[in-house]
Amino acid sequence: MTVSSYMARLKASGNDTQEAVKNISSIGNAQEILNSPSRSLVKHNDVEVYSIVSDDKKFETRRFLFVPETSIYKGEYIVHQDLTYLVTEHTIDDLYPQATGKVCNFIFPVKVAETKVIVGYNGNRPIYDTVIETVEVASVFTNKTSNLIENQPISLPDGVSIVLMPYDPTGRSNPKVNDIIKNRNAQYKVIEINYENVLVYGTIEKGYIEIRLQKEAVSIE
Repeated sequence: MTVSSYMARLKASGNDTQEAVKNISSIGNAQEILNSPSRSLVKHNDVEVYSIVSDDKKFETRRFLFVPETSIYKGEYIVHQDLTYLVTEHTIDDLYPQATGKVCNFIFPVKVAETKVIVGYNGNRPIYDTVIETVEVASVFTNKTSNLIENQPISLPDGVSIVLMPYDPTGRSNPKVNDIIKNRNAQYKVIEINYENVLVYGTIEKGYIEIRLQKEAVSIE
């Protein structure tokens, strides 16, 4: 995106004074970002756009400032410097659209189907095996949660972890309670799914879900 291509979408003179002022402000904000030497080219929903990127807590959490009228929502992905970030916060200001993203450090294997297939016969009796179909979803895996009052990370109980991942409005790639997953040399069970960060925009649901995992006693070799 260039300054000229962006400004072509705007008209400095609007239908009224308020619209004209907003358009002029949009052009100024866009120029500031697109002409900034510290701008970065990031991918938002697989589209390359310019953004001013700043570290919130080293590289694990980053803030992204976009040109005016950029629509961004919780649960979407931003790719910056080959790292994928899950949007966990965003503003609704058209002139200063910003988002906060947490780096994805885990690929969640969500079970989407389970079928039985014949793998042989014992005499005339078929022998079945279970085939599980999964989809891999880039997610945030952590052993800490935030203190809502002090906004400080606090450790979770032993064996408990949290995964943040995009919400799928079709339900297909959303995990279910009691699902079992493996992470490195451990096995976890989904014990709770929180949907409070899923919002309704008109008729569309967007956001991310918070999955609470309990570590199982059995280790995976």
